[in-house]
Amino acid sequence: MSYKSRFDSLGQKAHHQIIATKISKEMGELRSLVEKSPITPKRWIWELIQNVTDVHLDKGAQIRIDYQPEYVSFKHNGMPFTADNIRFLIEQISLKAEAGQKKVRVRLHENSAHDF
Repeated sequence: MSYKSRFDSLGQKAHHQIIATKISKEMGELRSLVEKSPITPKRWIWELIQNVTDVHLDKGAQIRIDYQPEYVSFKHNGMPFTADNIRFLIEQISLKAEAGQKKVRVRLHENSAHDF
């Protein structure tokens, strides 16, 4: 490997390290905000429900959530989540355009519902 090739390679490596350092710093700041937020620990269940309604908005879907101290079971009677659905749920990324979104009504109990 020539000196120029090695030098160029190290420049690229340094550039990648700078990017990785910035990402790590920003992720640390975001984690800190999440840990302080009273809402974040509760948000994941609504994200699951929203994902089901996104793929079944025209037909509706039934969802069953079984909470036990050892686990939480989430089931629905619609199409399975795609790999994209699962990855974007984990990363909390939405591909939907904000304009024109329909409201969804989720019936929680016999006498209660939640709009989102």
